[in-house]
Amino acid sequence: MQQDFDWLVDLPKERVLRKSNNVEIVFEEQDFDGFLNKLKKYPDIEYLGEVIEHSWGQRVIRFYDLDGHIVEVGEDMKMVLKRFLA
Repeated sequence: MQQDFDWLVDLPKERVLRKSNNVEIVFEEQDFDGFLNKLKKYPDIEYLGEVIEHSWGQRVIRFYDLDGHIVEVGEDMKMVLKRFLA
């Protein structure tokens, strides 16, 4: 979990502080594309933006959970390394 992270994820502070819960919970997913397809089944999810790719090559998506916390789900770093090696 991380607080005051707007500078780290390149989001405007007002976007991060929009909800009362200013905490980000981070997960990694081995099947990132499959996870994105599962998310599409829930049309009420509020996203903070589209999928982004960090400078180190990891793709991530951010959205709010039911309690208003920001959740980041990114590719498992092992998968990122495999993609680069391929």
